[in-house]
Amino acid sequence: TTTTTTTTTTTNIKTTGNVDNIHNTVPTVAHVCKFFVTNGSQVNDPELLSQLQRQNNRDTDNHQYPSTTTNTTGEEQDVITTNNNYNHNRNNKHQSAPTDLTLTMGLARVLSGTLHSNHNMEYYCFGPKYKYKHKNQGRESDNNNSTNNNNNNRIGNSLNIPKRNIRLYLLMGSSFVRVNSVPAGHICAIYGLDTLQLKTVTVCDSPYGMPLKALDNGLRPLVKVNVEAVSASDMDALERGLVKLSLADAAIEVTATSKGERILACLGEIHLEQSILDLQHKYCGKEIQIRISDPIVEFGESTDWFEEELTSTHSQFFDDGIKARLPRQVTMPPYCYEDGLSYARRGRCRAILSGRGAAVTVRVMPLPKCIHEYLASTRGNNSSSSSSSSSKDMDGKDDQDLSIFSKPDDWEDIVLPFANALNIPLGANNDVTLQSILDWLTLALRSLDGNGNALVEGASIINHEAIQAVVSDNGGVYVPQKEDREVVDVTAKDLESHKPMYTTGMEVYENTQYHIRQGASTQSKDTDIGTNPTNSSSSSSSSSSCCSKDAATKEKAIQIWKEEIQGSTVAGFQAGCRSGPLCEEPLRGILVIIEGVEIALKKSEKSTPKVKDESEKSKHLNRADQYDSARPLSGGMVVTALRTGIRCALLTRPVRLVEGHLRLTLHSTLTGLGPLYAILSKRRGRVISDTMVDGTDLISIVASIPQAESFGLAPELLKKSSGNVTAPELIFSHWETLKEDPFWIPTSLEEREDYGEILLNGDSSTGLDNNALKYIRMVRDRKGLIVDSNKIIVAAEKQRTLARKK
Repeated sequence: TTTTTTTTTTTNIKTTGNVDNIHNTVPTVAHVCKFFVTNGSQVNDPELLSQLQRQNNRDTDNHQYPSTTTNTTGEEQDVITTNNNYNHNRNNKHQSAPTDLTLTMGLARVLSGTLHSNHNMEYYCFGPKYKYKHKNQGRESDNNNSTNNNNNNRIGNSLNIPKRNIRLYLLMGSSFVRVNSVPAGHICAIYGLDTLQLKTVTVCDSPYGMPLKALDNGLRPLVKVNVEAVSASDMDALERGLVKLSLADAAIEVTATSKGERILACLGEIHLEQSILDLQHKYCGKEIQIRISDPIVEFGESTDWFEEELTSTHSQFFDDGIKARLPRQVTMPPYCYEDGLSYARRGRCRAILSGRGAAVTVRVMPLPKCIHEYLASTRGNNSSSSSSSSSKDMDGKDDQDLSIFSKPDDWEDIVLPFANALNIPLGANNDVTLQSILDWLTLALRSLDGNGNALVEGASIINHEAIQAVVSDNGGVYVPQKEDREVVDVTAKDLESHKPMYTTGMEVYENTQYHIRQGASTQSKDTDIGTNPTNSSSSSSSSSSCCSKDAATKEKAIQIWKEEIQGSTVAGFQAGCRSGPLCEEPLRGILVIIEGVEIALKKSEKSTPKVKDESEKSKHLNRADQYDSARPLSGGMVVTALRTGIRCALLTRPVRLVEGHLRLTLHSTLTGLGPLYAILSKRRGRVISDTMVDGTDLISIVASIPQAESFGLAPELLKKSSGNVTAPELIFSHWETLKEDPFWIPTSLEEREDYGEILLNGDSSTGLDNNALKYIRMVRDRKGLIVDSNKIIVAAEKQRTLARKK
């Protein structure tokens, strides 16, 4: 069987991988650790060079000599003369063609067996992230008498493992000598793997090979630019050159965006300059002109707390938000053009699905980094294995998880205000503890990502109290019209004239808002569902055509939530966190809470069975299967609505920009400290540590600087310090929130005296040099988005644009 073959082959590879073995009975395994590019004149393989030369000549002919059509007007002599000139020029071109071919080789070591270079033999190529699908291992061969080799080929083809025919070369100084085989323990060069576009490759003659992973040095590219050819005809050569460049340099990353951009990421500015030169002169195959953009800086979008959000109670903050003043960015173009922004208020948004078949209320708030780390570690421990429970305490929690909160300020300054804003239920002894907060978050957690974001379900959703059903006349949830939102006090006459608009689903909407107002401290699931003490009298007299609170509709709404909506909330959360409303950058440090769900229902069109007994008939009418969704619901509707809700809710909060910081290490003399500190202060950098190097007069300085301010740092340091400061070493350190409100303006008299008037400053959005707003405009301009006006003309009617004619 296939499983037996897999076990035997894997055992042989593990056994022979430790020692060099050249016998034919063991599988052949070789690992390509890197790729490099060499000139064709250094390769001693006339057969390969002639083949590549002929292919290059054909490509040149197709580009420079397009196919000609004969003239049918009787001028055969002109056609013959033209064809003779064409053939003569082509032969001269081929004879004078230089041998400047570039070949991409892979540096490999043969671990076991013997590697052969044969036209009839192909090897399986495994990437570093290849994982064998065990569900295909149980398939048995169709013919029990087939050989092991045929079985391996069948399994390899079923797993879509790429196979390549390779050519082997020995490294003799700067030359490459063609050989037919290389035994185990030797290092060789392999040609024929460049089309895989992998940094490292494991070559094996069996489909059950074990791919080896490359070592991760922890470095990530810091400088990203967009490269494009000046001439559109050179785009193919540029793309081939980028592929060769990424294979030859393991530290380079080349990505293609959905907008057609080719992003080249390098470790630094000097690395970028050298890579561009190699791309132009070596990898593209010919001299082409390249247009390079300005360095691309990655940012993130986040939010901050309201001033009263951490001090007031949950219900008080909810009540104050109804008549609270909108943030300034909500009224500014282009941010005010966001769809669904009219249904958002103070970090909450009621996202309505297309067709008004359902509505989901979401809340967005900051998520402290320590809490996200705990949730990530808890999820990793729970998903790793359940057999390691011996290292945990009796409550099932790992003791080392709470070490994240070892700092004394984490509890009073971070966790406790966070629990107060979320209104997390009290503990067993009616007190809030760190363990009770973390237990509730772990229970409500739905999804986590690597950017510090999390998706949780509110207690009212977990207890099914905020999952409401709407049985309306128009088949949709309650959606207030524009004139309804402008009316503050609705009179009886207005209510009578707009009865369908005000009463259809309004009671369910108010009941859902009541449960959201209670926060996480709502009653348990055993309590009567939908009880609102303030509206008990009005709810008893409401019409059943507007809303229904019986058990049948409630059960059907919960069923639709679990089967059709809940599964798509994770995808909607990921889509909403992928790009924010400020400049379409990823969200970081955001907690998304699903607080309420309203689902529109209607009577099912199924035929009601004939029942003689009236009690049986009423019992049948109260069943959940007598109701269906009023409008068709799909996963795409939920994803779109949740994405819109997250963006609008974030836009109604104090928005902040998140920027990457680099760790800077350099050495300086005592005379170079003055210019060094002045330059770091100008670029918003800060010194972390400065220590004397033993035995020298040098000072080792470790500092942190924003990535957006790091370009051109080394030349400026060398110039201002007259060579007393060494070139800095920059590596990525962390993400940090920029503590500047991008939409702040001076309002009070003291602020106007300090920062000046808006008009006199010539800036329509802020009254001072705002770095956050500058970065937002820079990113939006690079992405082709609408940018708010950054200039304003004072007294425009007084300026003259034409010459005065006397």
